Amino acid sequence: MYSMNNVMKNQSGYTLMELLVYLSIVTVSVLVFTTFVVNVTKNSARAEMRQELQENARVVSNRLIQNIRQAASVDQANSIFDVPSGTLALNQAVGADITFRLVNNTVVYNDGTTDYVLTSNRVKVTTMQFSHTVDLVKVELTFEQPNDSSQSFTLHTAALARQSIY
Repeated sequence: MYSMNNVMKNQSGYTLMELLVYLSIVTVSVLVFTTFVVNVTKNSARAEMRQELQENARVVSNRLIQNIRQAASVDQANSIFDVPSGTLALNQAVGADITFRLVNNTVVYNDGTTDYVLTSNRVKVTTMQFSHTVDLVKVELTFEQPNDSSQSFTLHTAALARQSIY
């Protein structure tokens, strides 16, 4: 006859304690991996948003500087200076006058006939302030992510209208 000890010795398998240790190790490994993947995804999204903000800032500032430099003069009567949502009107030597304004947190450029939105819908412009001395135009632009104001930066630039150089 078989004794109880012989029956226990002949059975193969894992003890409850071994299974609990195994499950604990697997759970911790899955948690660490999941945390890593979530952090990589968040950092990637932040980097993409930062790139989007910078690209929009580059487009707006390049267009502003180019048009200020090519302008015959600054139209002071139709410009709004020293306010966070300012307007800049530029007189052209040839062709229609140009304006830049902030509408619903987007930068709008008007070439005299048509409005063009210069910023994407993934970017919010909270400040577009112009200041003017003689023909020097200083510009302050603040760009931020629509749902997260911690992702923002402010750009300061200045340009001289062409006519004032000659």
